[in-house]
Amino acid sequence: MAVFIEFPYGGLIVAVFFLLIWRLADVKSAAVTGVVWLGYTFYEALFYLRILCQGDCNIRLDLLLIYPALIALMAATLVHWFIISRRKKISEK
Repeated sequence: MAVFIEFPYGGLIVAVFFLLIWRLADVKSAAVTGVVWLGYTFYEALFYLRILCQGDCNIRLDLLLIYPALIALMAATLVHWFIISRRKKISEK
């Protein structure tokens, strides 16, 4: 996930992925995850453009909270998507 520090707009790929899950599979938690990733991408872009940090921004303690939260949110959404898809398959039989 540290790659998003150097390429902050890469977070758009993750956001679009979860927003597609929301639209195609109707997983509402994916919408939340996609929007959170859009917010994180914007936040990281502000750091990359030196708007939020004027000097040396090598030590980013904020990421110690952000990354685990993003990972937990993504994991929960993927599990939710898996459960919904399994229920749909069972109900189709």
